[in-house]
Amino acid sequence: MKIEIRQEDLAYAVSAVERAVSAKNTLPVLSGIMISAKDNRLSFRATDLEMAVECVINAAVEEEGEIVAPGRKFSQLAKGLTPGLINLETNGDDQLQIKYSRGQISMPCYP
Repeated sequence: MKIEIRQEDLAYAVSAVERAVSAKNTLPVLSGIMISAKDNRLSFRATDLEMAVECVINAAVEEEGEIVAPGRKFSQLAKGLTPGLINLETNGDDQLQIKYSRGQISMPCYP
């Protein structure tokens, strides 16, 4: 997966779905946000098995794919990044690379 998105759009989408991220759950994947990239659309999904929320936004998708990022950590990070263009990239090792104007962050994700 390889995407370019504005920080403001990323923060908006993550804020929309984070309320469905389960804080206390025996299934770790339920504490995550699924990110799917396809056809220049980026979909963010979260569920706690009682409620599910999805937010779809436009983004420049260079490579399609999906990954589940740790919900609370990814949400805090997305909201705190410097405004501007953000690049999200995976390379098959369950790591999400987040590149922005001031640096780069590698975040372990769920398989």
